[in-house]
Amino acid sequence: MNIQKYLKSAGVVGLSTLASRFLGLVRDMALASVFGASFVLDAFLLAFTIPNLFRQFFGEGAVSSAFLPVFSDVLEKQGPAQAWRMASKTITMLTVFLLILMVLGIGICLGLSALPDIAEKDKLALELCGYMMPYLVLICLAAFLGAVLNSLDHFLTPALSPIVLNIFWIASIFVLAPLFGPKQQHWAYAMAAAILLSGVVQVILQYPALKQKHAQLQFCWDWEDSNFQRVLLQLGPILLGAAAVQINVVVDRLVAWFWIPGDGALTVLYMGNRLMQFPLAIIGISVATVAFPWFSRLVARGELSELAKAIPAAMRLTFLVSFPASFGLIILAHPIIALIYGHQQFDQQAVLRTTYVLIAYSSGLWLYILMQIVLKAFYALGDTKTPMIISLCAVLTNLTWNLCLVGIWQEAGLAMATAFNALLQVTVLIWLLQKKIALDWQSTWTMVWKCLLSTCLMCIMTYFAADMILALIHSKILAVCLPVLLGIFVYFGACKYLGIQELNLLFHRRNPNEK
Repeated sequence: MNIQKYLKSAGVVGLSTLASRFLGLVRDMALASVFGASFVLDAFLLAFTIPNLFRQFFGEGAVSSAFLPVFSDVLEKQGPAQAWRMASKTITMLTVFLLILMVLGIGICLGLSALPDIAEKDKLALELCGYMMPYLVLICLAAFLGAVLNSLDHFLTPALSPIVLNIFWIASIFVLAPLFGPKQQHWAYAMAAAILLSGVVQVILQYPALKQKHAQLQFCWDWEDSNFQRVLLQLGPILLGAAAVQINVVVDRLVAWFWIPGDGALTVLYMGNRLMQFPLAIIGISVATVAFPWFSRLVARGELSELAKAIPAAMRLTFLVSFPASFGLIILAHPIIALIYGHQQFDQQAVLRTTYVLIAYSSGLWLYILMQIVLKAFYALGDTKTPMIISLCAVLTNLTWNLCLVGIWQEAGLAMATAFNALLQVTVLIWLLQKKIALDWQSTWTMVWKCLLSTCLMCIMTYFAADMILALIHSKILAVCLPVLLGIFVYFGACKYLGIQELNLLFHRRNPNEK
């Protein structure tokens, strides 16, 4: 895949993700407005954490990362028949394992919720988690089928899948919830039902595209296959590495649940994280989703010299857009939170708490985006053990940072711990990747400094613009929209003036000196 095709595919994923994140933003605004920073929303978000984390774990994370390089290699060297045979065995194994996990999860959650003298919010969280366990199977299968489509250079349908979730979730808040009565607890059950239904639709959504690609997936119980065994060999370390990442998320929320007094800790942590996830998904996940098949094919063909150029090229593109996104969110955190969430049940104290969380998360945004590329590079090279070891070590460092900072900055301390942890992980991973393959860093450091200089100029302009607009016009919308537009104009204008070549690639302009 050449760089122009790579950018076009990343643009498709990015635009689809933008639509999904916009609907997600509407959903979160509705949640904040209807529930506020309440124990009901805290309980629902904690319950939804489990199936949603397994989606990232088994669907988009471990299984697809182990499967895609092998699938690309088999497709390239042995042909479609062997590739689909291996894919069928993988999806069969995944389905059986997820069904067992679902039954165990339902039994544990509903069993614990039936214990006497259990607190109301704990009982609500356990019951909701048990009811949403079937979503774990559905969303993981949908994500795996999406990974298959990505390996065949079809990115649109998998990227549209999260839109379905947001549509059903929003509908449950405004349409379904009122039918369940006046209590907020009942509205939470209505949202759980809508999420389950969305999982069914997300699985069905993948099949027309798979049929168009002539996919030959079927349940296959004969697991004696060398290609399938290659997937299993890679899967173990990736599962441990992905587990470490998801353990960090669970630990953050459990620390917030038990260590921070009062209600709303999980809610403000979630709301701040969701806004940070907006650019992370559009930039980082979109770029990594498209880069992974690209890297995998280069490895399968033995073109390591091209891979040494491709990895820094993907990094440079993330720097170009992640620096302004990261620091722009820091500068405009308060007006953005006030505009989006500061309504009805979400009071000024909740706005301020969420602002601090967003600032802390955003300080590491560019690191989270960069990590997506670095991890995919390791997986494409067939090295799953190194990321696993680093991720397991990161569990201890994350817990240490959490316990040190939660008492000082509460929810913001948990978010800052995540940023500190990401800095350590990315630094170590890049150092180890450089030892594995001699990356071609030509012009990268010059480009980074130019991006940082352009970002500093953008931050100065947007800070004073936001302050001035809010003082003169008293408009929350204009205090966000006008500085954002000004920041975009200043940043890309500065990048163009400084001669950053990646800007031409971003806008699909071919360098006249290229052949």
